[in-house]
Amino acid sequence: MIQRFTSDPSHIDELTQTMQLSAEDPEHWTKEYTDPTSQEKWLLILVETDYHGGRHPILIKLPEPSQAELISIALHSSSKDEIATAAALLNYNERDLGFGFREELIKLLEERTIQPGFRWTEMKRWRIPTIIQECDLSDGVNRHPIMGKLDSEIDADYQYFQDIATRARTLINSATKG
Repeated sequence: MIQRFTSDPSHIDELTQTMQLSAEDPEHWTKEYTDPTSQEKWLLILVETDYHGGRHPILIKLPEPSQAELISIALHSSSKDEIATAAALLNYNERDLGFGFREELIKLLEERTIQPGFRWTEMKRWRIPTIIQECDLSDGVNRHPIMGKLDSEIDADYQYFQDIATRARTLINSATKG
């Protein structure tokens, strides 16, 4: 049973079969469903639509979780589906809606690994690299717009993403060596 969202295609198919389609926006790859029993609204989005063969579905209970809620779910949930989906939504929200999260998330991930008594458990070895991968934190590509910016501003943006990518790769190395 999902509480807020899922990215499991078979679970999405199973759930949407019992719901009523209430709106569809093919331009933005979204569908809104209503659960006839609870009257809850759900949004089906397709992420990574710019990749050939992409379009990973995510079903989200409305209202959509905030960036802070997504970060908390990624860091604290015991469900691998929720963790990976929350991280994928953070990435989607940044790319498509302009909601930043990188510095806050990488800092929280780093803080977790330097806590007194921290140990690399199997779940932590899975969680941290999964969050980094789903959020593209280890990719140093500048995601900020460059039009109308000075060279120094573009360079600062580039350095920002490079710094986060380096920190993310350090965390992945720690997780694999543990």
